[in-house]
Amino acid sequence: MFIGAHKIAIARNGNFRLPNAIWQELTEKGEKCLVITRGFDDCIFIYPESNWIAVEEKLKDMDHSNKVELRLLCRYIISNSCDITIGKDGLVCIPEILYSWASMGKDALLLGLVDRLELWRIDRFESLAIKKKEHTKDPVRIEIKELFGEQSNDAKKLLRGMYAVSFFTHLLDRKAHRHLFICYSSKDKSFAQKLALDLTNNGITVWLDQWEMLPGDSLYEKIQSGIRDSSWFAIILTPHSVNSKWCKRELHQALEEEFQRKGVYVIPVLRCDCTIPGFLKEKVYVDMRSSKYRDGLDYLLKRF
Repeated sequence: MFIGAHKIAIARNGNFRLPNAIWQELTEKGEKCLVITRGFDDCIFIYPESNWIAVEEKLKDMDHSNKVELRLLCRYIISNSCDITIGKDGLVCIPEILYSWASMGKDALLLGLVDRLELWRIDRFESLAIKKKEHTKDPVRIEIKELFGEQSNDAKKLLRGMYAVSFFTHLLDRKAHRHLFICYSSKDKSFAQKLALDLTNNGITVWLDQWEMLPGDSLYEKIQSGIRDSSWFAIILTPHSVNSKWCKRELHQALEEEFQRKGVYVIPVLRCDCTIPGFLKEKVYVDMRSSKYRDGLDYLLKRF
């Protein structure tokens, strides 16, 4: 897990040495290669190769057919990525195309953000912290503005949330506490993902199986710990979920958890008309049917 901020020196050819703590961690995990690509706000993202594979898998599994922002994200991140080999004593080299794009100078700041590193020009990072910088040179941001008009800021926020928070911040810290566990039928996957993204963009940490499960994990044990380690449990109510054996099992465990906690824990979220299970009928539900989604999201956020 990468944490902390490190001041480093970068040579004119793009060479720099990884800080000892980071180099040691990569060495212990057997990492020999890094993937480097464009980041947001003109920084550079650096991923260990094993973490980058998880990034690619997350993006590949998403439905891009009618989501312009996802296609933009892939063009921006994937098409600008490069593989670099870690040399002796942690020596790495920034590819010239990315070095020029980020306008890197001699002094830089390397930030650890759990599963990745961010490389910044120090003056740019400091100016960003002082006031929000208006970006004009980035063609992706220009394209977003043309596509979304007055909602371009919301679109950029969505991209940042999807990439920088939702998918990857918990890949290494997989035992972290979550605000909300989301229970849903696999047939309602797209809605569950949209809800999780919107919650994340509002600062709510979410347990969603798509983001938590890795090859070899025990499905039952992961779900059990996810329910136990979350502050609330939301079940997305649809005809699919009320008839799903897995959803029934998760809901049963959540209701037991609520009984033990002696307080509100289970939150019904009505996605579409269906027969609400009897033991949930006495609960106030969040109405997210069709056009009521936005009001329902605001109502749900009040719970937190």
